[in-house]
Amino acid sequence: MGESKGGAAVNSMFYAPSAKGLFKRCVSLSGVVQNPYSFAPLVNISTPSKKLAELVECPTEPSESFVDCMRNVDFRRLIQLESQVYPNDIEKPTTGTLWAPTIEPKSSPSPYLTIDPKLATFRPNYPWLNIINAADGGVYVAYIFGEPDLENLLAENPKLVLPVLLSLDFEFCADDIPEIVNRILTFYFGDLPVGRSTESQLVNLFSDYFFFTGVENASLNYGGEVSVYRYTYIQSVTFNSLRGDGSLRAAPTHSDVLLNFFPDLKNFPNRTYTEKDVEVSKLMVEALVSFIEDGNPTKFSSIKWSPSDLTENEIYQKAEPFLQEQCISERLQFWSTIRAEFRTKTLTDSQIC
Repeated sequence: MGESKGGAAVNSMFYAPSAKGLFKRCVSLSGVVQNPYSFAPLVNISTPSKKLAELVECPTEPSESFVDCMRNVDFRRLIQLESQVYPNDIEKPTTGTLWAPTIEPKSSPSPYLTIDPKLATFRPNYPWLNIINAADGGVYVAYIFGEPDLENLLAENPKLVLPVLLSLDFEFCADDIPEIVNRILTFYFGDLPVGRSTESQLVNLFSDYFFFTGVENASLNYGGEVSVYRYTYIQSVTFNSLRGDGSLRAAPTHSDVLLNFFPDLKNFPNRTYTEKDVEVSKLMVEALVSFIEDGNPTKFSSIKWSPSDLTENEIYQKAEPFLQEQCISERLQFWSTIRAEFRTKTLTDSQIC
């Protein structure tokens, strides 16, 4: 079981030879290998990695010496220096990170993944439970709103800033990105400005690109039983209050589903529970335990879902959800069309451009 990049790590083990036979069932919360932040093409991370090595006085060649040296550097120092190796002044560590696993050559010592999961010819068949938050992308928007300079720059020049915040160059060719951004702005915002007045559209955009489309694609290409559910209940506390300036309204946001399983008294020391909070938490725990025991989240649970798509299975959908401007199925279709019309990179071959 894993959440966010941890959920993607769980999913990646389906394709890792070294993990074969080590597990029977898997739970991914807001993270799959098809999410853009889960893996990075080697070409996108090799240059900043070498810049970071130079800052901590590590050799960049040969690769074995580079790795050995970097492993001995305190991780806190690497995090502090990260902002100095970003490729431009727009992207900030709080809204994204350059670092992500990549595909390793088969000749590497003890490689974890040697194939791009998107291109794998075999389909794993472990029972798999996938849960995403209705406003997962709020994690990015909250941090944007917490950095006034970045927020203002986004409002003034979204065509310049959005490609960077979405890391579109990880997936698309540079000469296609301007047209893709034009379509994004037309579809999500129309003639409206990009900013706080269109918070819900921003959250939809980041949720779709970083989370929902990945979950949909990973599930459609899965060979076993997969249950995909969109968590929509808003607890009495939310991680929105801890991110950016704490003003984001869209919820449940990234990590909020965890509040059903863990009290998190460190972040919410004065947390109280409504009757509905307790009811939903019990249902979520029931479903999780049912899945762990049987591979079916509903067999021993009072929740009676059936495995389906993102548009149907929702947990306590509110009568008037905050995110309702655009139907999720239309948004998923938008990205499906974009990926069909434009060239997309793989993790191992960026020469398509």
